[in-house]
Amino acid sequence: MYVLSFKYDFIKMDNRKWVWIDLELTGLNINKDTIVEIAVVLSNTQGENLIYGPNITIHADDSVLEAMDPFVINMHQTSGLYENIKASHTTLHQAEELILTFLQDNNIENGIIAGNTVHMDRLFLIKDMPRLFESCLHPYKILDVTAFKEIARVWYPGLNPHTKVAPHRAFEDILGSIDEFLYYKQNIVKEAI
Repeated sequence: MYVLSFKYDFIKMDNRKWVWIDLELTGLNINKDTIVEIAVVLSNTQGENLIYGPNITIHADDSVLEAMDPFVINMHQTSGLYENIKASHTTLHQAEELILTFLQDNNIENGIIAGNTVHMDRLFLIKDMPRLFESCLHPYKILDVTAFKEIARVWYPGLNPHTKVAPHRAFEDILGSIDEFLYYKQNIVKEAI
């Protein structure tokens, strides 16, 4: 079980940024799977003024890769990630340190994680990169683009669904999530602040 403790300062929310994060994983089992790729992009709360952060492939041993579900193996081989994982020399700890430095250098405090189905990414970050939540990432708030998709599907049935290309690579998936967010913002959010 993973426990998250935090201090939260309401005054620091004035100039907040969204921290768009995407992970590629060995699977979705929080107890046995792990992060093999992470990318981060910052934006303002309108999904604009992007600041591109680290895009890191994390090493995993052959035994970990061979234990993946065949569907996941095929997905990572097709995207080219499988070979990148084997060739990488970056550890989870080193990747966490690089992300932490990027967030600190950009003065991110209690940043809200954003992305598609980002609650799963959050769970793996709590398990594998907990230091990100010590000050940089908000402990429980997220902006999940999937919620906009579901609202559009139910409340705006005439709206064409957003076409998203999902290469299953972290950086490209983030850009796709931001594009999808902007699509729903333009088409279902009538007035933005």
